Amino acid sequence: MKYKDSQELFQFLRDDLSTERINAYRLHANDGDIDLLGRYFWNVALGESLYPVLNTLEIALRNEMDRIMRRTFHNRWLDLPDRTLLEPVEVATIEEAKQKLLASGRPAIGGKLIAELSFGFWTSLFNVRYETKVWRPIFADHTSDRAFRLLPRRFRTRKTLSSRLTEIRRLRNRIFHHEPIWRQSDLPVQHQKICEVIYWISPALYETVHLFDRFPAVHSHTPNHYREMISTLFQ
Repeated sequence: MKYKDSQELFQFLRDDLSTERINAYRLHANDGDIDLLGRYFWNVALGESLYPVLNTLEIALRNEMDRIMRRTFHNRWLDLPDRTLLEPVEVATIEEAKQKLLASGRPAIGGKLIAELSFGFWTSLFNVRYETKVWRPIFADHTSDRAFRLLPRRFRTRKTLSSRLTEIRRLRNRIFHHEPIWRQSDLPVQHQKICEVIYWISPALYETVHLFDRFPAVHSHTPNHYREMISTLFQ
């Protein structure tokens, strides 16, 4: 379907996306409709291009944490949460996840339970309240199979990991809640930080996801690329 100009197209999209949402992409008072749409869909593309590394990190992190918690403490640390190890808020989160699984007829143990717990739960295990009970025992392991085995020695602290994961979680949440990220000048740096954590967990995962990582290309396009694509609808 062809439209006579950007204004006609914008009239349709305004009702579907909302004027308020599209206007969040205005930089200058004289911006045209197509300028706003170009930025809006560049933002959509940026979020989409970050999904592979965010998805890979989230799955890798929860499996890595489950592995090292089993190894350091006990094999059923999650199925039967130890209230001397975990704080009440994390225990409550686990119990809530188990109830959701049981209510849907799924087993509330093992991989199903690991997957049901949010990224926020896994990153909460890096909070300062777990410094003594969790991270000192974990970092006392100096074997080749230790946690985050490729994390450089100078960065090998709970605080370093917590800071990095908190930053990533905030970006992830903005993307998953469809919020603007296109004006963040440090997106390439944040992308690199996500990739670094994947590498610290698994070089194999890092190398594999790199094959499908479109973020550098999408970020280099700028809104003009999407502006030109949209203009084909009314040429």
